[in-house]
Amino acid sequence: MAPSRADRARHYEAVIRRIFPLIACEARSHVERVYEGYLNKPECFVFQPVLVHSDLAVNTLIDPQTGHLSGLIDFGDAAVSSPALDFWLPTYGLKHVGVEEQTAACLEEAGISPAQLERMRPELEFQHLRYPLLGI
Repeated sequence: MAPSRADRARHYEAVIRRIFPLIACEARSHVERVYEGYLNKPECFVFQPVLVHSDLAVNTLIDPQTGHLSGLIDFGDAAVSSPALDFWLPTYGLKHVGVEEQTAACLEEAGISPAQLERMRPELEFQHLRYPLLGI
């Protein structure tokens, strides 16, 4: 099911209760800016729902000989949601796995234009901050 503003707000409340006591004031301020900016943009919750893997960052296989993406595993978190959930990896994550040069080809193969990517940008930036906080 696609995330609602209420779902995201509940997660933010959990972050405030459980994570804020553990992090520095500057980090809290950054998390507040990102969450509140995201939650206060109604356009972030308007999208064409699609089937997404939603956990590509840790379930992408890289061929050790070529360095190219070679497969995906673990579809247990697949859901109908914003397409931005699956474009965090090419937007931010390919750099983390050492194959940043494949970003343009990945987006092109997916049929994502620069304009579409920019429309996804608020959700992508939110996901970039939110992903490490999901464990709470």
